[in-house]
Amino acid sequence: MEEGKKRKWKCVGCGHEVETHEHEGTPEECPYCNDRMEEVGWGGGC
Repeated sequence: MEEGKKRKWKCVGCGHEVETHEHEGTPEECPYCNDRMEEVGWGGGC
């Protein structure tokens, strides 16, 4: 079983980072400060 790519997100407010799997949705807001999340690229690998 192959693990899907992970997308990396960063909160524009407090800088908290979140990783989601490809099949998961977009994290609309930061769980800490409720500011919006911005995609910063792909996690995993180089």
